[in-house]
Amino acid sequence: MEKGTVKGLTRFFAVPKGPVDIRMVYDASVSGLNDALWAPWFAMPTIRSHLRAVDVNTFMGDVDIGEMFLNFVLHDKLKPYCGVDLSTYFPADTKTDKALWVRWTRCCMGLKSSPYNCVQGILHAAEHIFGDPTDPDNPFQWDHVELNLPGSSTYDPSKPWVCKIRVDGSIACDLFIYVDDLRPTGGTEEDCWKATRCTGSKCSYLGIQDASRKRRSPSQTPGAWAGSIIRTDGEAVYVSVSSEKWEKTKKQIAWLNECLEKEEGIPFKELERIRGFLVYTSRTYTSMVPFLKGIHLTLDGWRGGRDSEGWKRLRMDDDGEVDFAELYYGKELDQPPDTVEAVPRLKSDVAALTIICGSNLPPQKIIRCTSAFTVAYGFGDASGKGFGSGIQVDSKFHYRFGEWSTEESERSSNYRELHNLVIGLEDYALRGLLSQKEIFLFTDNSTAEGAYFRGTSSNVTLFNLILRLRKLEQECHLILHVIHVAGTRMIECGVDGLSRGDTGEGILGGSNILRFIPLSLTSVERSPTLVAWINTWLGKDLELLKTDDWFAKGHTERGEWMWAPAPAAAEVAVEQLCLSRHKRTASTHVMVVPRLMTAYWRKMLRKVSDVQFVIPVGSPAWPLNMHEPLIISVCFPHLRTYPWRYKGSALMGALEGQLRSVWKTTPERLGFVLRQFFSKAWSLERLPESILRKVLHPPSPGPIPNCASHKRGRRGSRKRRRAASVQGRKKR
Repeated sequence: MEKGTVKGLTRFFAVPKGPVDIRMVYDASVSGLNDALWAPWFAMPTIRSHLRAVDVNTFMGDVDIGEMFLNFVLHDKLKPYCGVDLSTYFPADTKTDKALWVRWTRCCMGLKSSPYNCVQGILHAAEHIFGDPTDPDNPFQWDHVELNLPGSSTYDPSKPWVCKIRVDGSIACDLFIYVDDLRPTGGTEEDCWKATRCTGSKCSYLGIQDASRKRRSPSQTPGAWAGSIIRTDGEAVYVSVSSEKWEKTKKQIAWLNECLEKEEGIPFKELERIRGFLVYTSRTYTSMVPFLKGIHLTLDGWRGGRDSEGWKRLRMDDDGEVDFAELYYGKELDQPPDTVEAVPRLKSDVAALTIICGSNLPPQKIIRCTSAFTVAYGFGDASGKGFGSGIQVDSKFHYRFGEWSTEESERSSNYRELHNLVIGLEDYALRGLLSQKEIFLFTDNSTAEGAYFRGTSSNVTLFNLILRLRKLEQECHLILHVIHVAGTRMIECGVDGLSRGDTGEGILGGSNILRFIPLSLTSVERSPTLVAWINTWLGKDLELLKTDDWFAKGHTERGEWMWAPAPAAAEVAVEQLCLSRHKRTASTHVMVVPRLMTAYWRKMLRKVSDVQFVIPVGSPAWPLNMHEPLIISVCFPHLRTYPWRYKGSALMGALEGQLRSVWKTTPERLGFVLRQFFSKAWSLERLPESILRKVLHPPSPGPIPNCASHKRGRRGSRKRRRAASVQGRKKR
């Protein structure tokens, strides 16, 4: 802190930290300063990011940054508004009735911009730590990036999908950063020690505190990072949680059991806290996810529009669409009650969680191992009357088909598609085909992919099917991936004909199954003219990044980049794009990926990009034989004035509306519409702030009564829908 002009005060207080220490909490949110600040969204790494550089022999160390926020300087314009009143603690300085006010010079807690700025600073420091990758004396030296992707003939389930490789062929040392926890990795204990020492010494050189008292020596059983613990033993890679976290998980489940035995209301706030912690644990143990549904339903049971089991009871309006306002009809509660009644399924869910968490020590979940797992590929498709699925195991394709009963054929298509996958896998498991397999299962139903990836569903019938899949995973020790593909691809591979009893086309006719699984192929490899076509309407010649450039040029230099990863590698490419976006906001990025394996990367890509649109098959440079459409996301440079980003502006909304109209009516005008849009977007950078605001966020003229657009505009946020419903009931 320093003396100087103070225009606003923050507050501070202490909370206990262990039996003999305290933690100071500095709250900069009380003065209203946060309302005047803007901080962009930024991505945080997950345990999946860390596992990219881990094999069965990897050693890991730990470097902790001391006083994380206080290592980074606060902007001079913010200092006057981040004052602290110390008069109570220095009464000698107040004899002249003059309060002792000082101000922060470093990023402080409670300030909206502190997390963004501090993580940005440590990412810039990481560039200095990594150094020159071609220097043979550099612990972080690497030669090239190796892709080991499903769908290729050389795919090996025992190795990471994407990793940096040294000259000797081993996995290179790497560094993963989770706020103030730095995790160096190395193929040997000595390499990891060198990487750890390099990380600590270069942080100190840059003036960033290295809390050496918290340093952990290289180990194959290190401590927790991002909430999970990774262990390697030369045979396999395992993930678990700490013993303290595991014991807390068991205690919370035991508390739920006690509440259910008493048959009384469950305290809402405590149940909400328990849910948050169990969700945190389930990030490591994904088998827990379906059994948290009872807690979700219990916590939301006080809301309107729910049946006796706690599930949403949807009502349809006159147009056959879900009337969201009616979901809250029947209850006037604005705030949750102090206690909630347990839904019927909570008892069985808690019993299942008790079994899953029954061991005294945290279970070791296998991520990959040297020899046990082999890869298998399968397809499944269901129609109104029939169903069929097939799976290739050890170069032999096994298939099954049949017809639905009258009752099953009348169910929804989402149910039939997912049910077909479930009964198919259960049948293959009974034949002994699934034990210790990594299975990539393809379906033309996107709901099945989304529901399986989330591990839950708001529909009770779909949820029960997901539960059966999760149990099958545990019993057969499976690693299962459910992937959505286009219906035309299902027809081409021949599985679509199984529902009609046709067993002579595509894969069943002898074609190589990998020909129908382009997970390892980039959009540029599949369509060589794609880059030139994109540059014609983008208005700029972007440099296409190679795989090696993702970890170097793509986010260590300012530029205009095009990312075109294979679908199986898109998750890693999006992570690197997020790092680049966080560090250098003046760069332009365009990500081009076929719509495959979207559950792994599309959500993060949508958050980081300013605009995202889909190029349908049959467009120039993306013909019909591509089957799945092309997803294109664009990250513009941050604007120098408010509103800072293009994302969420009226300009972006107008583009999406235009594209939808063009695809339906005149698809040949697609390039013209995109060219016109990007020409306007690039020109906005030169506009004055007052005009820029009006262009991106024009004032609303207000709704016109009794018009169709006004009725559509009523479907807004949940709070608006609920408020409209309450007002309507009062009027009636």
